[in-house]
Amino acid sequence: MLSASYAPSLINFRGPLIEKFVNASIEIVAIAPDIDKELQKKLENMGCQTESIKLVRNKINIFGDLIYLVQLIFLLIKHRPHLLVSYTVKPNVYGAIAAKILRVPSVSMVTGLGSNLANPKRGFRFLMTKNVFKLAIFFNRLVIFQNQDDIKDLQDMKVLSKAKEAALVNGSGVDTEFFAVEPLPEKLSFLMLARFVKSKGIIEYAEAAKYLIDRGYAATFVLAGHDDYGPDQLDRTQLKRNYGKYIKIFDEVDDVRPLIRSASVYVLPSYREGTPRSVLEAMSMGRPIITTDAPGCRETVIDKENGFLIEPQNVDSLLSALIDFCLDQEKIEVMGAKSRELVLQKFEINLVTQQYFKHISKMIDVGQQHD
Repeated sequence: MLSASYAPSLINFRGPLIEKFVNASIEIVAIAPDIDKELQKKLENMGCQTESIKLVRNKINIFGDLIYLVQLIFLLIKHRPHLLVSYTVKPNVYGAIAAKILRVPSVSMVTGLGSNLANPKRGFRFLMTKNVFKLAIFFNRLVIFQNQDDIKDLQDMKVLSKAKEAALVNGSGVDTEFFAVEPLPEKLSFLMLARFVKSKGIIEYAEAAKYLIDRGYAATFVLAGHDDYGPDQLDRTQLKRNYGKYIKIFDEVDDVRPLIRSASVYVLPSYREGTPRSVLEAMSMGRPIITTDAPGCRETVIDKENGFLIEPQNVDSLLSALIDFCLDQEKIEVMGAKSRELVLQKFEINLVTQQYFKHISKMIDVGQQHD
């Protein structure tokens, strides 16, 4: 059973992994909130069963979370899987608890620590998330991470025992054929794709764009993504009011390739990630990267080779990198080619899917023995 918090990610991020298990004659039941008929049909055509479930994704809701836990328990009873695999915070936490109650082995895939767990200043939210996450990880047979920083930080917080079996993979991977190399645009353009939350560095990006446009730099700045809800959210209307003169702001798009194709450089000044999928997609299409020297982000850039690593939450550091590309645009093509090379070596979807498959298959064997 594969449990997610966002239904489209089952295809967009886990599709190749689902196909690999189906091809290995392993039955898969995918569960997520709000699986619509179109997605259900796609998954069923891949040979995967589906179950839609209710979940309040982006905020603590004790009553809603308890309902989610009860639903998971009933689905585990219904399908009796040999293994439950979950990813993102709530499926990881409540999936591990439900699986423990029914004595089903479980695996958590940590795609990032989330804003509550990554920020001790959040007080009650941090402590609550930390303690519940610690309990869940204790119940897991295996925890799979996307960067070494997350492993170390959870160990330092005493959330992850050093004796606990942990595996490291290179992000979620990227389809390098679908995200093929595209020619660079004639005019200099910077692109950022992100959920509308503060921790993605959207304000820093907007302030940097304002500074450069006000001073006559010939560059276009583009921002696209979907709205989010919770303590970290940003108001799209307010952003357009404050920065619409400097940035073209778009809604989330189903296919990001046209936006990447029209960009010279991809920018993600995020405070922390698992491994940012949007960065890998831009790298695969031959674009240099500006991102932060922060967990998850730093894994994607060799500083000054395929882009620049900047300080998190630092507009001046971001400005320095942006100006560098403005003044020396010849390096964009060279750095973009290096990005493509790095993706092929480290993040190509088949390589990464095989890493996940190897780790999870061992746990399936454990579950079958237990059964």
